[in-house]
Amino acid sequence: MLEMLLIITSLISNSFIGFLMLYALIITFIGKRNTLTNPYEVLSELPEVSVIIPVRDEFNVLEESLSRLMVVNYPLNKLKIYIGVDKDCIKCLEVCKAFTPNVVPVIVSSKGKPAVLNELLRMVDSDYVLLLDCDSLITSNSIVDLINAIIRYDVCGVTGIPRPSNQCSGTLPKFFLVESILWQKLMAGKDYLRLIVQAPGYFTLLKRSCIELIGYWDEESLAEDNDLTLRIYALGSRIKLISSKVYIESPTKLRILIKQRIRWYKGTLEVLRRRWRLLNKMRPLLKFDAFITFISPISPTLLLIAVLSNTLLGGIYNLITIALIAPQLITPLLVDEGLDLNTKAKITLLTLPYVLVNSIASLIAVLTLLANVKIGWWRTEKYGRITTCKNAPVA
Repeated sequence: MLEMLLIITSLISNSFIGFLMLYALIITFIGKRNTLTNPYEVLSELPEVSVIIPVRDEFNVLEESLSRLMVVNYPLNKLKIYIGVDKDCIKCLEVCKAFTPNVVPVIVSSKGKPAVLNELLRMVDSDYVLLLDCDSLITSNSIVDLINAIIRYDVCGVTGIPRPSNQCSGTLPKFFLVESILWQKLMAGKDYLRLIVQAPGYFTLLKRSCIELIGYWDEESLAEDNDLTLRIYALGSRIKLISSKVYIESPTKLRILIKQRIRWYKGTLEVLRRRWRLLNKMRPLLKFDAFITFISPISPTLLLIAVLSNTLLGGIYNLITIALIAPQLITPLLVDEGLDLNTKAKITLLTLPYVLVNSIASLIAVLTLLANVKIGWWRTEKYGRITTCKNAPVA
């Protein structure tokens, strides 16, 4: 009886993980046809853009982000920057004052990021809104590229490609670099097929009218950006991906990484549970991709279950485990950006522990969701580290 249960468990978990890997591989292969560009058109007049940035107490990273905004290739008289500042962060207010009159600090209560975004959006009167996090470091042409894309493609939103600004602050940011490169390749395929491209809060330009039409951000959501993304696609519009890069601070401590991943995984699964009826408004392929996208946070949990059941069964099942793990071990070696050979080898050796950490975070997210345990909106702590090293792209 126990052996039969293990066989069934192994069959289900192995099949699901294998299917997700195959699906991602196919989408990534298709994405090779999509040469990401930044469409440039000579606009007769650049529109006004409102930048909204929620801040808690991250004054140590805010100054650098605002400094980058002050030197972008965009008329400053066309930019208005709203900073949602926690009432207790006096140093954040001092940083904002140094950038007046372009920066407008708004005192907000600590109700979580979605509530702050809604409060800031209600102050905006421009047609376009740029979402940034307090640690988002944009490049000089980013806003021009985003504006050109959103006008040319007539979409609700446009986003770019993340990279770690603190790549040489430890091993975890290097894993984030690998993940961001994989994300870029996968999203390029989805963009080509007009499937789900997520609208992350650290770097997305949105039409204000679209946000108002779908009802602002869900203040109860742990993954407010994914929730907004799903509602945009259900509306019949989409998010466009371009090649502009944004540099963000990646977790350097295991504790922070685990909290971040639990929030991501649980928040994304909650979006699917609460918004699954919206999938009926989508065309078949988009509906399928939306389901796969928002159910995917359970895959690290299923991988853990698959490895355990395969190990207990032994024999040929161990070969299945190798087939599931091998691609993850090989991936860092194939990365062609920002990592030397020694670093790739080190990351490869640490891949299994890293996968285990993500699996544990996923398991906690799944269990808290099933048990209906509510967790607060955990923010990812920032330390203001901007580090460059050999072969690393400069933030």
